[in-house]
Amino acid sequence: MKKMRILIVMAACLLLCGGCIFPSEPDITVSFYTLDYQPPARHQLAPLPDAIKIARFSSAQQFNTQAMLFKPRAGMQQGYNYSHWRVFPADLCTDYLSRDMRSSGLIKVVNTGVARFRLEGAVDEFWREDRPQGSVVRLALTCTLLDQQAKGDITEELIFQRNYIQEVPVKDESPLSMALAMSQAFAAFSQQVQYDIYVAAQACLSQTGK
Repeated sequence: MKKMRILIVMAACLLLCGGCIFPSEPDITVSFYTLDYQPPARHQLAPLPDAIKIARFSSAQQFNTQAMLFKPRAGMQQGYNYSHWRVFPADLCTDYLSRDMRSSGLIKVVNTGVARFRLEGAVDEFWREDRPQGSVVRLALTCTLLDQQAKGDITEELIFQRNYIQEVPVKDESPLSMALAMSQAFAAFSQQVQYDIYVAAQACLSQTGK
């Protein structure tokens, strides 16, 4: 009986000290990042009296992920272990371009009601590239503007299809620097594509008289 009590006490001590002998793994914090820049001010150009629908961007399968990807060298792709985009890059692009177009006021109505114009976009690249001369974020997007009132096949609806590429140097290899540089890249893209849409849509309205 005495031996049994001793065994019970030893077992209890082992259970109590188990955390010391086999320490639990520390909690892992996952950080999420997004684009961060000020929306554009109201543009001085007169807004076009029509509406545009910005469809959700599609994405190359390689970038259809919340992972913050980077290319350390040719033929390699990696991602930060505990740092991710808040949402998929395609959703970031759709949301921020919609916000910017509402803010700039270049087209009267954005994403509300029946729209004559439709913008479709695709994320071709959304990552950091490490190069011998320094690292950059690389943003590559394809945008297609359609006139939904045009009659006929897709060639009649097509106003333009263009590729946009922006590269911005990163301060260091941290995920925060990548997010800030990507914000600059997207802001520059947003400004350019909005102007292209405005000019093309204005020409379309002038030609049709509607």
